[in-house]
Amino acid sequence: MIDRMRIPFLSMTDMFREISEQLGGKIIDHEGRYITYASPSFLYARNFILDAKESEIDPILKEIHDNLSKGLPGGVSFIKELAPENIEELFAQNDFVPFISQTGMIFDLANGFSDEIDPSIAYMTDDQMGKWSIAVSEGFPKPMEDAPFIALKKCDNVLTYGYMDGDEIGSTGMLLMHPEYSGIHEISTVPPYRNKGQATAIIIRMLQDLKQRGFSSVSLQASDAGRDYVYAPLGFESVCTIPTFIPA
Repeated sequence: MIDRMRIPFLSMTDMFREISEQLGGKIIDHEGRYITYASPSFLYARNFILDAKESEIDPILKEIHDNLSKGLPGGVSFIKELAPENIEELFAQNDFVPFISQTGMIFDLANGFSDEIDPSIAYMTDDQMGKWSIAVSEGFPKPMEDAPFIALKKCDNVLTYGYMDGDEIGSTGMLLMHPEYSGIHEISTVPPYRNKGQATAIIIRMLQDLKQRGFSSVSLQASDAGRDYVYAPLGFESVCTIPTFIPA
């Protein structure tokens, strides 16, 4: 059985792996110390430190710096609670700076949730993915990249959601289903549609779909706002912290 603290992190790496495989990127297992997903997509290329010991962190960060000249990514994510206590000091000594920190959260489907279907939520078609990726970009905000989303749409274990206002997409979501650690990703809301409960409605629809398919839980990586105003009120449990550092 996988430690619950690791599940949101493994779900995150699962999405990076899927994108790298679909887009023809490199996946490099550095002897189990860390894994590099070098996707042609800027946003989905990253290094993930797994269970490296304190003595291994400094060499890992130096190796990642050296790999920048080879076109490999420099961003590094890890589970804070399972990392050495001085890991942030080691990052600073190697000229890495904080980029983002997310909360890994889990929802146990046995906890219960609404069974009411919101008719405004639709599964995205191939023709809608361009507009959907624009909505993701505007919702976070972050640079728009169609390729990773279109690639994931081809996977049998992915469902892509949009909260529709006529032909417009107000909120987005993507569900990557894995037997052990299914993950919710790309939950975002375009600014004019915020504070209307659309993201919450999409999450509930995802929970309904997962339960129908026999899953027992799902995880995600939340921003502070998402954690406090969307996921925690629904019953998601915070289980870990996932920081990401980048070269200064």
